[in-house]
Amino acid sequence: LEGDFVASTKFQGQKAGYVFKKDKLGLGYYKDVKKAAAPVKKQSAADAWAEKKLATPQWRSGPGGLKMRDDKLGSGNETPRRGKMVTVHYTGKLKSGKQFDSSVGRK
Repeated sequence: LEGDFVASTKFQGQKAGYVFKKDKLGLGYYKDVKKAAAPVKKQSAADAWAEKKLATPQWRSGPGGLKMRDDKLGSGNETPRRGKMVTVHYTGKLKSGKQFDSSVGRK
């Protein structure tokens, strides 16, 4: 077989490199063309880092893309409700690991 299309009114067995179907040129054997894979979207370094961190179970995404994890969970039995006061400590770090803010040690 040669060319992109060979007309045939009925299936006459498999032909290497061709598929039998009805398409815009009619019924017959069409050259089997593999569809090109969709282009891979390039990730920024920050997005790649965040994806890697999120793969670890303790990391999660918050509002505005904030990445967070609980290093130490409380041991109290009471669940806070709206209007109740709670104490929360945080430490903000850059991707490089450099700390830029922390509530630990403040009053």
